[in-house]
Amino acid sequence: GKYIDGLQKENLNVSIGEGDLVLENLKLKSEALDDLELPIQVCGGTLGALRLRIPWKKLKSEPAVISLENLFILVSPRSTSDSNVEAQRNRELKIKKRNLQLAELMNTKSSDADAPKDDNSGGYFSSYTSLIVNNLQIYIDRVHIRYEDATSNPKNPFVMGITLEQIHAETTNENWESSFLSSNISQIVHKLVSLKNLAVYWNSGSYPSSFTSNEQMKEKMSTSIHTNENPQEHDYVLHPINATLKVVMNRDPVPDMEIPKMTLNFVFDEIALSLSATQYRDLLDTIEYFQRCNKFGKYNHHRPSIPLSQDPMAYWRFILKCKQEEVSKRRNRWKWSEMKKMKELRLEYIELYCKKKKSKKNTLQSPDLEKFEELETDLEYETILLFRSLADKYLEKDKAYANVKKQELADQSKQSWFGSMWNYIPGAGSVDLSLQLTDEIMKEIHQEMHDQEDKPFQVHDIPKDYVKMRFNFELTTGSIELRDNNSDDSRIARASFNGYHISLEKRQDSMSFCGDLVSMEVMDYYTKNTKFPHLISQSATEEDDDDPYFFTMMVDVNPLDSIADYRLLLSMKPLNIILSKSFLNRVVNFFSKPITQMRRRKMEELNVKAYTRLKEIR
Repeated sequence: GKYIDGLQKENLNVSIGEGDLVLENLKLKSEALDDLELPIQVCGGTLGALRLRIPWKKLKSEPAVISLENLFILVSPRSTSDSNVEAQRNRELKIKKRNLQLAELMNTKSSDADAPKDDNSGGYFSSYTSLIVNNLQIYIDRVHIRYEDATSNPKNPFVMGITLEQIHAETTNENWESSFLSSNISQIVHKLVSLKNLAVYWNSGSYPSSFTSNEQMKEKMSTSIHTNENPQEHDYVLHPINATLKVVMNRDPVPDMEIPKMTLNFVFDEIALSLSATQYRDLLDTIEYFQRCNKFGKYNHHRPSIPLSQDPMAYWRFILKCKQEEVSKRRNRWKWSEMKKMKELRLEYIELYCKKKKSKKNTLQSPDLEKFEELETDLEYETILLFRSLADKYLEKDKAYANVKKQELADQSKQSWFGSMWNYIPGAGSVDLSLQLTDEIMKEIHQEMHDQEDKPFQVHDIPKDYVKMRFNFELTTGSIELRDNNSDDSRIARASFNGYHISLEKRQDSMSFCGDLVSMEVMDYYTKNTKFPHLISQSATEEDDDDPYFFTMMVDVNPLDSIADYRLLLSMKPLNIILSKSFLNRVVNFFSKPITQMRRRKMEELNVKAYTRLKEIR
């Protein structure tokens, strides 16, 4: 599999008749996070259990269930001294192939969107696919992703991580109680997503763990997850939050004009953010390290294996060689020999690409396949996209290709969606999981679904005031803190706000946005014994003021009751603002000091290198 290492058949329990798939005690590959395109690697990763249940015989009475438990991933920076050229090229090639697949997928979706729709498509498969999706339940429990870094700045190691106790998504009734939805009852689908104890911590000054076994790692990372029963004392950037998302989907082909096609309601109890000076410094060091790795990663095979302090001249030669390669590559592009070679590659690639797209199975045979893969390996990503765009313009005029494409779409409409769904199960690629439903099961499925008839679609004019999508966001309390360090008595500033609400409504030709805030304040904790701790606060309001909101903003695009293109309304009650010069200087210094220190450190390194070089010349 792409992400799973050493998947053993005894860990796999597939019951085709019942629709059960169970994967347990799985180990993640070291390149499992390569898709992020970051200079990181998985030092250890385990997945406790992945379960998939689709009751083929009871689609009208039981939901499909996907559950994931105990996902623990330990991540560290990839060493810049890694001189394995082949491994580096393989990683770059995988990333390029993935990006090409995404580009091809986006191009295909765009073409399908422009193609005429067949109103008669669907049938049984469309009916039970909708039934499965409408009743799909997803359970994710206990996730901990931990990043340990003693490389970006060896003098200041740190550990950061993301923990999640659980996130559950279920189908409910209109009262938000878990239930099974039959398409015969209602076309209104209610989904409830519950998020519990999501947190981000950043422990500055912590050294990487020295786990001796996977069991020890799993035990440590499991107990480090914050729960209500087992609170953890991490240095949180995002303190544990709980939230709910309520989704209402109107799937009626002739929708009720009072119910939007999609309604999303986010509700957060509290969001608390805090940032210390050391965390901010570590963050800047990490960003700088990632940028440096991305810039010089392709030259790692030239990097000296000895420390900088032992041989500064070796690193000067390394930088010079990197620059020479970059300049040489840029100059060679404009040589006639290179331009002629690129023309030949372009013609060859376009020919093979068109041949591949015209084939019924969208594949090539040897030796064309080997040549095509060789070209995609050698050519740059942007060059391949350019060649493909040129080939697509040629294919648009080709009638033979149009016939092949039409046949592909016809074949896809006859196939069931679950035939290829196993490709998305982690690790499924390493074992034979081709799903072959027996004639008996297919007969039962058809018997279950024979009465699922689609309502006839009626074309009618949608009113301009019909709300197609509604989005609501509610936050009871929120706060942002700046600190010198991670202790409570080192706070510099704290901004807090209550009753934050956002609503967004999308209509056919217009959109409206509204944001409300009940109260806010900014506290000064830096100035000792100050007489004005509330730097920003609300002024006292009149007793007969019935408006609970301190701040309101409304934005309309193409408003229904006006000929204007845009409309903006702002309303804010009086504020008390205290200007404190020492406080402002401290806040500015909080963000500017680490950057100044980084620049000073670079200048000191350059001075040392220059002095060493001068001594060698003398």
